[in-house]
Amino acid sequence: MAAVVVALAAVFSVQAQAFQSGFRTLKLPYYDGYIDVALWYPSAAAEADKSFGAYRMQVATGAPAAPGKFPLVVISHGTGGSSFGHNRFALALARAGFVVAAPEHPGDNYRDRSLVADARYGYERPRQVSRVIDFLLAEPEWKDRIDRDRVGAIGHSAGGYTVAALIGGVPDWSRLRVHCETVKDDPACVFRDPKLGVAPGDPAPLVLPTSVAASGSVADPRIHAAVLLAPLGVPFVPGSFKESKATVLLIGAEFDEALARQYHYGYLRQQLPSATARLAPGAGHYSFISLPVAEFRAAFGPAAKDPSGFDRETLQAQLSAEIVEFFSKTLR
Repeated sequence: MAAVVVALAAVFSVQAQAFQSGFRTLKLPYYDGYIDVALWYPSAAAEADKSFGAYRMQVATGAPAAPGKFPLVVISHGTGGSSFGHNRFALALARAGFVVAAPEHPGDNYRDRSLVADARYGYERPRQVSRVIDFLLAEPEWKDRIDRDRVGAIGHSAGGYTVAALIGGVPDWSRLRVHCETVKDDPACVFRDPKLGVAPGDPAPLVLPTSVAASGSVADPRIHAAVLLAPLGVPFVPGSFKESKATVLLIGAEFDEALARQYHYGYLRQQLPSATARLAPGAGHYSFISLPVAEFRAAFGPAAKDPSGFDRETLQAQLSAEIVEFFSKTLR
């Protein structure tokens, strides 16, 4: 498989140069606050090396978008993550002709995980992604640059859960409670503590209106293709994906130290029998996250560490090519 993916990287290296990557950030209204969104998009403007906190990227900041209509891919980060956490994939997609939107999930990011302990967590996280899609398809600058019939999504960890719910999986979070009362070998159970993985500081926690429900369908039929990376899987009702029409690429980590593989990746592989599914050899749970610059890696803790001898940069390059190929086939 590794040889095949390396070959794909070579094939798509030419396609990746079809555009430069434009970049900007947006703030979407969200109850009494907003959703921060990182946006990558095809542009003709020259890229330049820029620093964005813990990350550096080659982008054309604030540049105009290239003419035309492009597919949209939304990226949902894992719990305690950020909108920049999968920038390697976003850059590859933008240069290949996709608009890519990565929200920083309110109430579940590196500054504030207050939503994690809320019963509405498993429903509101997917709704946040749908709000991003709603906004971009209505916003005057972007509605004519995005083909509303070609929408996909990528999700890692809790983001993988988020995307799986959006393509039709029905959540039942009592399943996770029972699971964590029953098994002793799933590290996922400790991540329900909202104080874990939060950067120093004291941001105001997310406060949702009482009208926001901890129930209901969160499926978004606009999403036609999905990439699930080391996803959280236990909360889904068995058989609930049967009506899903999305094309799915499911990739697990061989040495997943955060979500016990048999309960999450393995379960979703059973529930999504038509998905293209495989393990990333040698990868850990966090190997799907773009590496921050060296001086920030200590602060990232486990999120910047991989199993012994594993090369995250190689995986990121290979997966970038594979993801471009997947969406090029499923959204075009």
